[in-house]
Amino acid sequence: MHSLVERYALDKVKFIVPGAKTGQQSIYNGLCALQKTASPRDIVLINDGVRPFVSQEIITRCIECTEQYGSAITAAPVPDTIGIVEDTREISGIPDRKKCYALKAPQGFRLGDIIDAHNKAIRENNYRFTNSAELFRNYGGRIYAVIDEGVNFKITSPADLELMRLIMPKWQKGEKLTE
Repeated sequence: MHSLVERYALDKVKFIVPGAKTGQQSIYNGLCALQKTASPRDIVLINDGVRPFVSQEIITRCIECTEQYGSAITAAPVPDTIGIVEDTREISGIPDRKKCYALKAPQGFRLGDIIDAHNKAIRENNYRFTNSAELFRNYGGRIYAVIDEGVNFKITSPADLELMRLIMPKWQKGEKLTE
């Protein structure tokens, strides 16, 4: 990693932190590294490495939301009807689509608040969280949505990779992807 940062002159990289067994633990390691140079009141944004198309606008809006409310999560309206499916495969509920959003990254927090939530999870040996907002909310934090209708999708399947290849040339040219 150090040689890649040097080769590509990635001057924004301040730390290279080893990963851990889970994403939750890896994020905690990164947050602990930040504590060395940041204040507990500083805002941190946590993003997925598999979300390359996050826009500057969403980053700015997540920072503003975190400044105002103490947290932020990127959320996109869900176009499909959502069903609650039980182990028996019976549909036990269908929530109002107007209230359903896909929760994404980036997610914003005050550094001290998110570290406190992580420390509570560690004390309980609780490593089940798939994202920081879920962890934060579980330990008493309130989460506020930043609505994003852009192309901020995860690249986790061959179909996603193909979509990325189609979008990347326009994105690299700075063309709007939402029109």
